[in-house]
Amino acid sequence: MAKSKDELDEELCNYCPLTDYGLTKINNAPYNQCEGIRCDLTYKEYLENFEEEEE
Repeated sequence: MAKSKDELDEELCNYCPLTDYGLTKINNAPYNQCEGIRCDLTYKEYLENFEEEEE
């Protein structure tokens, strides 16, 4: 069963296609690029990945 956006909390960032799935490398160190404005798009990405894993 897929988790809700609230249940995922920061784990949702791992599915964000806009920030290279949560992190972008800058000067060889991870740097969180999240602006928190595309979480709905990211949740949609999560649901698509969840459905693929279920098949």
